[in-house]
Formats: sequence, structure tokens, C-alpha cells
Amino acid sequence: MTKFIEVSSSTARVRRRNHVLGRAVGRFDMRKQQLKFAWLMVIALCAFTTAVFAKPGSANGTSGLYTIVFAGAYTGEGFAVVNNSGVVVIQGKITEVATGAKGTFHVRNLNTDDGHFTGTPTVLGVLGGKLCGRVEPADGKLILTPRIICTFTTAAGAGARICGDIKP
Repeated sequence: MTKFIEVSSSTARVRRRNHVLGRAVGRFDMRKQQLKFAWLMVIALCAFTTAVFAKPGSANGTSGLYTIVFAGAYTGEGFAVVNNSGVVVIQGKITEVATGAKGTFHVRNLNTDDGHFTGTPTVLGVLGGKLCGRVEPADGKLILTPRIICTFTTAAGAGARICGDIKP
């Protein structure tokens, strides 16, 4: 069933037929559909370019040994290593603030993607939770030496932040 709508103008009446969904629409509705399509194309283009141009590995000048500090529900010190291919290893001796329990923290073989990494840490001997962070190169202005920054949460929900910079 084809429907028509009359749109008046100062000079004549214009009949417009819409084959989309079999309903009558005016110019305003067509414009809304065109804008929706244009926005979807912009979003798709942004997602495509992000996936295509993401740099695997870490930035130049970030490989080396980092001294790190834990703060939050867990406190302590340790080290992180970033190798030339951008693989991150983090280890440290930590203390749980709530209970005073002492132990180790470690996470190994985290591959970086444009300096960012994620993984599953072992906290006080228990594997679980989530760790995510990044390795940043020095820019000479705000960041004077390469640094590593990440946060983690355990399976129980406690979390902490890890920060450190490269050893001179």
C-alpha cells in the first residue's frame, strides 16, 4: 500500500512518495535519516582508523628497569621490567593495609599495545582480578623520565595503584 503526503509550498503542491517502510514522510524526516546515516558512517570510520593505526608494542625509550611503589589497599615496593619488544613484567613485596598480611605481587608477560597493557595479577599468592596500565615515554616537558602507571583490583574487590619511573 503506497501512501502520499502533500507538502505545501508557496508556488505549488508537491507529492512525495516514500518507499522506505511504506509510509509517507516529508523533507524533515528524510533529513533526519540522512543525518543518522552520516553519524553512523563517522563512528564506523573512527573505529576503523583506531584499529588500523594502533601501534603494537611500547614507545621508543621505554625499555628498562623501573622502580615502582604500590599505594591503596596494598602498599609496598617493587620493580617492573619492559623489554625491547614491549613485554612487561611487574613484581613487588606488598602489605595488605586492612589485615597487615604480607606477601608478593607479580604479573608476567604482558604485551603492550601502543604502550597500554592488561593482565591478571597474582596478589598474596591468589591469582585473580584485573590489572591495566600504560608505559609512557619521556617528552622532555611534563614527563622527564619514562614512567609506568597501572591500577589493579583483586577478585575480592580490593585495589591499588602502581606508579614508577625508570632507574637512572
